[in-house]
Amino acid sequence: MRLRIPRLARIPQRIKADVVLKMRRTFMVIVPAGLALALIWTGLMLLRHRSQQTACLNNLRQIHSAIESCAIANRWRHGDPIEIDKLVKYIKGSALPECPCHGNYIISPTPELPRCSVHGNLLHGTQWRWETNKGQPET
Repeated sequence: MRLRIPRLARIPQRIKADVVLKMRRTFMVIVPAGLALALIWTGLMLLRHRSQQTACLNNLRQIHSAIESCAIANRWRHGDPIEIDKLVKYIKGSALPECPCHGNYIISPTPELPRCSVHGNLLHGTQWRWETNKGQPET
């Protein structure tokens, strides 16, 4: 009994070599392009994260400045609760800004700096302008 070889297996060696060569050429083009795309994508995601963090920092600075202005105008002392309705008058647009990463801004009593629930305390080196050496507001 003789085995029948399918027609696809009877492809001449020269044609097989051409197919393999074309596959190698395609592979040599696709792989570097894929690697370049992966590197560009990673860079874009890093850039996006940094821009969101910068926007959040600017929002925190705006809130911090509004707290200082409101504290001076209303003669708040350390530990006084912050009244949001009074604070909003000192913020551009008369509304609390929103975090670009959909986090919440945490506004604590007066001596604490505002912070973000996503990015944390980006204002860690900032000082209150209305404080004296003893930590009491100027009168």
